[in-house]
Amino acid sequence: MIDSLQEQEREQLVKFLKESSILRLIDDRIIHGLSLSLVEKHCGPGHIVFREGDAGDGLYIIKQGSVEVKRNADAKPIAYLTAGECFGEMSLINNQPRTATIRVPEEAVILKLSKRASMDLKSKFPLLSDELERLAEKRDGKIAFKAPGLEGNTAFFDLPTVIQAVASSRQSGTLNIFATHANPGAKLVFDRGSLVSTKFKHLSGDYAVFELLGLQDPADFAFERSFDLDSKAPESTLERPIERLLVEGARRSDELPKLLEKVGNTETTFTTAPHIPKWNDLPNEQMQTLAPKIWKLVELDLSVEEILPLLPIDTYSLLQALAEMITLGLIQPLVSENQTAPTAVDEVAFRRGDTAEIDLRRILKQSTKLARTLYALNMVASNLSNIVDTSTVQTCLDEALRDATRKYPQLACLKVHAGGKTLDVRGASSELSSRVNSAEALMMLTHRFLQLMGEKQTPNQPAV
Repeated sequence: MIDSLQEQEREQLVKFLKESSILRLIDDRIIHGLSLSLVEKHCGPGHIVFREGDAGDGLYIIKQGSVEVKRNADAKPIAYLTAGECFGEMSLINNQPRTATIRVPEEAVILKLSKRASMDLKSKFPLLSDELERLAEKRDGKIAFKAPGLEGNTAFFDLPTVIQAVASSRQSGTLNIFATHANPGAKLVFDRGSLVSTKFKHLSGDYAVFELLGLQDPADFAFERSFDLDSKAPESTLERPIERLLVEGARRSDELPKLLEKVGNTETTFTTAPHIPKWNDLPNEQMQTLAPKIWKLVELDLSVEEILPLLPIDTYSLLQALAEMITLGLIQPLVSENQTAPTAVDEVAFRRGDTAEIDLRRILKQSTKLARTLYALNMVASNLSNIVDTSTVQTCLDEALRDATRKYPQLACLKVHAGGKTLDVRGASSELSSRVNSAEALMMLTHRFLQLMGEKQTPNQPAV
């Protein structure tokens, strides 16, 4: 049984060498013989196969997984090699020390053919010798990666370097970044090494690249080569070449924390100045176009996180615009539930007035969740008044508000409109927005109101 299993594994290895490796250039009978002398090694993350400067000790073939090629100890990888590719051939050709370091970023199974056996094959098979020399010439000075099936995870591979490696190989195809629990997938389409199209989240073009380069969640990726692209290069949807995109993406990633600190956080909401600005007076054309769109979304009490998918720009660009609007006095961040309430000086400085309407808008914007719960409750109550009589809605709102206020005193600032259909929040105090349990209080109020409406329902009335 063991002999049978070993024979089966050997046949699989021979098939792999004949179909996928550089040894396909030699006689099948020789491949069978070599399969017995190949040393197979399983390598884990970080394993160094050999280092730059080491003496050449043979030819290596990747059976499974990928390796990265580095020159200089602390440099980024200059290429990736995958299953079926060989390395170590340059030392066989010129009998010089290793010209690069080979490291396994994730995992790999590597086959090694001794130097003596490699030199013997090179001397006996001219086709193999010519192929090794062409490969060595191609890799001399700048190692190219052919990417027959490059794949891995960004926890082990540096994504900008993978993009550069695909570009330097001048291959056509799609670099797929697969979806995770935190992010959707992405697609980067290359034509002869040029990046022509990118899709990530709701973004495309340059903004999609910038957002992708800021991806924190590790994700699987795979490069899928394409051989049937039209001979005419497709028109690119990107404004910058790859090199500039990667440099700009790195700069944005570095500056993002500072911008986020200035704006608050992704859950921050804002209040707007009392008068609509003259957009044409803003300092640059981009702000003149972007600021009005952001202003409208801010007025809907949307947070940074909620605004992001509604604009075709990356996180950095939105935060930069918000920070500039704050500097210009167009908007002001509102205090979240986990922060202290605004000071009286802040209130006076930004309100520029003393109307109840401005106070109300500021209070409601203290928390998107509070505002939405209040709006939802009032909408439900208003709709119910079209089904049952208004006095029943008013009675239930009054009773629910009294019951909830006993447990949550900050609700005492709320009243029921004289019309009876909805809550009147014009007298809402800052205590409502500053208490961390106010969202819980409003949910209790809503549930109690619906419960009372159900209890007061008459047999002839439709179910609530």
